[in-house]
Amino acid sequence: MYEYNELTQDELIEDVIARAFAMMLGVHMPSPEALTLMQTWIKMGAVDRGIDLTEEYILKQIPNFIDYLYRR
Repeated sequence: MYEYNELTQDELIEDVIARAFAMMLGVHMPSPEALTLMQTWIKMGAVDRGIDLTEEYILKQIPNFIDYLYRR
């Protein structure tokens, strides 16, 4: 895993999502509007659960966010 000591929460989320979409999935990043919604959703979930934002947590939230969008 990578070191994220100097990043804000938004920068951390965006970096992890960028790597997940571009490097792991081989697709482009979500639109800025979708990325903002995803960042907010991930941060709210972490706060609700009392969990620190980590790369592992953010990666696990990507499929959960897709499910959330489908149910919405």
